[in-house]
Amino acid sequence: MTVRVARVFALVFACAIAASPSDTRAEPVDTKRLPQATLDTLKQSFVMPEVLSLVSASSNRSASKAYLQARQTRFKFMETQKQGPMVVDGYSVQDMASPIIGYSLFYHSDNGPLVIADASVNPIQKDAVAGISKLIAASLDSISNPDGSKMYFLGIHDLDSSRVLKIMVRAASTPMGPDYALRYAVSDR
Repeated sequence: MTVRVARVFALVFACAIAASPSDTRAEPVDTKRLPQATLDTLKQSFVMPEVLSLVSASSNRSASKAYLQARQTRFKFMETQKQGPMVVDGYSVQDMASPIIGYSLFYHSDNGPLVIADASVNPIQKDAVAGISKLIAASLDSISNPDGSKMYFLGIHDLDSSRVLKIMVRAASTPMGPDYALRYAVSDR
C-alpha cells in the first residue's frame, strides 16, 4: 500500500468515526428505492456484490470477523476504535486496483450487529472518482454533516426479507483532496 493511500485510508477511517450513525436517519426521501441506473453503477463500478455478501454474513461482529479472516488475501485488519456504544473495525483492501480501498464497519456494541459499512473509494483510480461524481449527480437528496462533509442519499435496497440498506455517498474535503465513501446503513423494515 502506498503511503498516500494509507494516509487516505486512515483519514477516511477517522472521518467515518466522526460521523454519527444518526446521520443515516433523514427526511422522508429515505424511503425511495434505489434507481436502476444507480444500482447498475454500484454493481459494475463499486463491487456492491462484495458489500452485500459482507453485510449478509455479518449478523454480529464475530461473524463479520470470521467472514473477513477467511478472505485474508483480499482484506487486512487495520484497527478497532470505540465510539460510545459503537465499535468500529477498519479493514484495508489488498488490491490497489480495486475501486474500494477499505471498509469501516460500525457495530452496535462489542459483539452487536453490523449497523453501517462504509466503503472507502480509491482516490487514485480515476474511473472510481468519476463514478462517484455520477452517483452524487443522481442522488435523491443531501444533507451537510457537522464535520463539514456531505451525505448524498442514493436510495434504499432490499437486503433480505427483514432488512434494507440505505445507501449514501459521504463526500469530504481533506488536505490531500476530495475523499469519498459509500455508506451502506442497515435498517429493519
